[in-house]
Amino acid sequence: MLSGAHTGTIMHVIPDRYFGFIKPDDGGEDMFFHFKSVIDGNLRFYKAGAKVAYEQAPDRKTGAIRAVDVHLIDPSGEAQW
Repeated sequence: MLSGAHTGTIMHVIPDRYFGFIKPDDGGEDMFFHFKSVIDGNLRFYKAGAKVAYEQAPDRKTGAIRAVDVHLIDPSGEAQW
């Protein structure tokens, strides 16, 4: 895991739109992530229930906080595609 990274569980993935949402382990609002933010690039394991680590950064267009540098901790979960 990256130093200072947050952890959470993927709640929902929309593969044809290339994004999803992460439920942070520390509570708070769900975090948006785009597949361009996935470090390892193996998108088939990014599914509901998978545990991930991520950093937070503001979106360049909207300024909203989103998940970046997303990577798997535990790929178990329910496949959505």
